[in-house]
Amino acid sequence: MFRELKFKLHESMQGHASAETKAWWENYVKGSAPFLGVKMSVILTVLHQWHREYVEGILKFPVQIELALSLFDEPYSEEKLAGTLFLQEILLPAGVLDCKRDVTRFAGLFEDGKIYDWNICDWFCVKVLGPLIRKHGMECADCISGWLNADNLWQARASLVPFVKVADNNAYYPCIERTCRILISREERFAKTAVGLGPA
Repeated sequence: MFRELKFKLHESMQGHASAETKAWWENYVKGSAPFLGVKMSVILTVLHQWHREYVEGILKFPVQIELALSLFDEPYSEEKLAGTLFLQEILLPAGVLDCKRDVTRFAGLFEDGKIYDWNICDWFCVKVLGPLIRKHGMECADCISGWLNADNLWQARASLVPFVKVADNNAYYPCIERTCRILISREERFAKTAVGLGPA
């Protein structure tokens, strides 16, 4: 459905790619995911330019949400990061993300293997899920923390990492403590390290 639009975004990012940046990214994530070689600041600039030229005023917001989520289908990390930034920079400020409706769709990104490494997982947590919790409160927090027993490691990790955005609100501490107890007991390294990222 969005093939041409996504190709235009990919092409724009590819034009800014460098072997040096690709090597830096892939070393940063220890080879866990492929990269084009585009700096984060450039991804953001290209995303906004692409959105203004091809999306804004053309696609209605529900379709834009689908477009943003479809970027996670793409193989390169920069494309998944563009999807994350699309949600954070454009759709969250527009007030069109709904916790009840969209948290289920976000869960699908993990369940379907579209988010499969710590880098994209943590960016998505901090840039999208955390701000959603801060905006929508405990109801949204309960939905996200409900992932704590997920079979998928990254979805389980995402049940805790977003709470760094509400670390100053002790109303969330019982929820955080419950999630920490579950994650620290899992065998996977990245379940345990999520506890270290959570509020003290």
